[in-house]
Amino acid sequence: MTDRNELKEIDVLISFFKERNTSARNSEAQRTNITNFVITISGALIALIGYIGFLIYTLPIAIIIVILGIYGAIMSAKLYERFQYHNSVAKSYERQINELCPRIDTKLLIRSARKKHKKEFPRLYNMRLNKLWLFLHISIIILGIICIFIIVFNFF
Repeated sequence: MTDRNELKEIDVLISFFKERNTSARNSEAQRTNITNFVITISGALIALIGYIGFLIYTLPIAIIIVILGIYGAIMSAKLYERFQYHNSVAKSYERQINELCPRIDTKLLIRSARKKHKKEFPRLYNMRLNKLWLFLHISIIILGIICIFIIVFNFF
């Protein structure tokens, strides 16, 4: 049985755990918002180049597309790093809670859920989500570079 002080410690740890999980979710939400912004602006700029034509004076627009893609990739990577940081700290709190409450074996619950999940999604399980986010931004960079090549090729 736990005494009052241990219960207070557990409550404090749980509140810290929740705070870190909220911070991790906020990092993911920010990454979503930045990616949406980059995709929307880049899409509009690509449409503008398509409407005007691949003429030399659209070259700055194509360069902006590349810059937006680079910015999005860097921000996505940074926000993933922040997510991992908050998640790591939350796991530390979780370990401490497990030590104070040994009857609650979250490791066993997580292992069981992970095994079932991996069985249901064998191909997707090992696919890293941050790589998919980065792929979107790298695609924008590539589209911008393609626009630059077409514009330069049409000019000469």
